[in-house]
Amino acid sequence: MIDGAVDPLATQNEMLRQILEGSRLGIWDWNPQTDQVAFDKRWAEMLGWSLDELEQNLESWSSRVHPDDLEQCFSDIQAHMDGKVDFYENIHRMRHRNGTWRYILDRGCITERNDEGKPVRFMGTHTDITAQKEAELEAVEAAMRQKRFLASMSHEIRTPLNGIVGIIDILDTYELPAPVREWVQLIAKSSDLLQTVVDDILDLSKMDANRLNVVSQPFNLPECLEQAVRLFSARAHRSRTKLSYIPSAELPVRVLGDRHRLQQIVMNLVSNAVKFTEGGEVVVSSSVDADMLTVGIADTGIGIADTNVIWEIYGQSSSSIHTNYAGTGLGLPIVKRLVGMLDGTVEVVSTVGKGSTFVVRVPIVRERTVGNVEEGPSCLSHPDIAGMSVLIAEDNPINRLVVKAMLDHFDCRSTMVVNGEDALKTALKHPFDLILMDVHMPVMDGVTATRTLRRSGCSTPIVALTADSMPENRQRCEEAGMDGFLSKPIRHNALLAFLSSL
Repeated sequence: MIDGAVDPLATQNEMLRQILEGSRLGIWDWNPQTDQVAFDKRWAEMLGWSLDELEQNLESWSSRVHPDDLEQCFSDIQAHMDGKVDFYENIHRMRHRNGTWRYILDRGCITERNDEGKPVRFMGTHTDITAQKEAELEAVEAAMRQKRFLASMSHEIRTPLNGIVGIIDILDTYELPAPVREWVQLIAKSSDLLQTVVDDILDLSKMDANRLNVVSQPFNLPECLEQAVRLFSARAHRSRTKLSYIPSAELPVRVLGDRHRLQQIVMNLVSNAVKFTEGGEVVVSSSVDADMLTVGIADTGIGIADTNVIWEIYGQSSSSIHTNYAGTGLGLPIVKRLVGMLDGTVEVVSTVGKGSTFVVRVPIVRERTVGNVEEGPSCLSHPDIAGMSVLIAEDNPINRLVVKAMLDHFDCRSTMVVNGEDALKTALKHPFDLILMDVHMPVMDGVTATRTLRRSGCSTPIVALTADSMPENRQRCEEAGMDGFLSKPIRHNALLAFLSSL
C-alpha cells in the first residue's frame, strides 16, 4: 500500500464497527454442524453478562430462551435452512441475568455452505426490543380495558332502558285517555333519544378502537330491510309522521353480506328522517341493479343547510338548524364509516324547509342456491302466532315482566325462569316453541345453558336477550348454538318480527 493512501477495507470495517455500535446490535456467528457459536460483547451485555462468562455454543443461547418460544425459534431457523424463506427472523423472550425476560428480535441468514450443501455458517443479529414490545402489550391491554368498559357500560345502561322502552311499547298498544297518551308519548320520545345517544356513543367508541368487523354471511335481504323500517313505525306514529317502505319486486331474497351493518345503516338514516320530519312523510325504497343495492330514504322534513358538515363528528351540533333537536350528531358520521366498510357510497340532496333524500349504494353478492329459495316472512305482516309456547330466562324482574307483557299481547303462552340452570332443567322437561335466553345470569349464564342444551339434543330455537351488543358477544352466542340475537332494549316490533319468522 502506498504511504498515505486510504485502505478501503479498513475504512469499510471501521464504518461497520460504528454502525453496529450505534445500532446497539448483538452479533452471533453459528456453525449448525458443530453447534459452536461466536457471540460478541454486545450480545452478552444485552442479557447482563460479560463475554468471558458465556460458553461459545448453542446451549448458551437456547438455555436462555423462554421455553414457550423455543420451538417456534427452531421452526423458523429450519424454514430458512430448507429454503422456504430467504431470511431467518423471530421474536422471542430471553432470560436476563437479573431474572427478567427481555424481548429479542433475532435475525440472520446462511452465509456459507460446505461441498455437500450443508450450512456451516449462519450469521445474525440480536436486537433488544423490550421497550417497544411492552408498549405494544400495554396498548393491547388498554384496548381490552376499553372493550370491557364498553361492554359493562352497554349492559348497565341498556338493562334499565329495556324496562322503560318495553313498557312504553306495551302502553302504546292500549287505548289511553288523551292526557295520559300525551305523557306516554313524551316519555317515549325521551327514551328514543336516550337509546339513540347510547347507540351512537358505543358505535363510535368501537369504531375508534377499530373493533367493528364486516362479517359476510347469508341472510334474507327483503326481511332485513323491512325489519329496519318496521322498527320505527311506533316512533313515526308518535310524531305524526307517515312512514312507508316501497321495496323493489326484483330484490334477491338470499344474499351474502353483513346483515347487521346494512341494517344499522338503514336504521340510522330512517331514525334521523323520522326525527326531523315531525308531521310529515318518510319514504324508504330499495332496488337492485346488477350487483348493487340502492336504498333511498326521502323525507319532507326541515332539510339540511350544509350537507358537507353532517358527515363530520359532532358536525350537527354546530348547525343552528339542528339546535332544536337533541342528539349526539354522531348518526351520520357512523353511517358514512359503515358504508365505507361495506365498500359502498352514501349521498344526500337536501333543501331547507322541503326535506332531504339520502341514497345508499352497497355491493351485494347473491347467494348461490340449488332449487327454489323459500321466501322469508315479511316483517310488515302480522302472522298468527297466538298460542306459541315461549320460555323466558331472565334474571332482571322488570325485564322479565316486560317480555312477558309483550308475549301476552301476542297471545303467546310464557314460562319464566331466573337463571340458566333453571332454563336448562325446564327446557329439557317441557317442550317449547322458542326460548328467550338472557346472556348474563347468575348460577349459569345463557351461553353456557345454550351450549349444554344443544349437547343434550335440544333443537328448540334459542334467541339471545342481552344488553351487551358488542360483536364479540354476538359471536359467542352464535358459537354456542343460538339462533337469533335481540339487543336490549327489546322493542315490541322487533320481538314480533322474530316470532313471525319461526
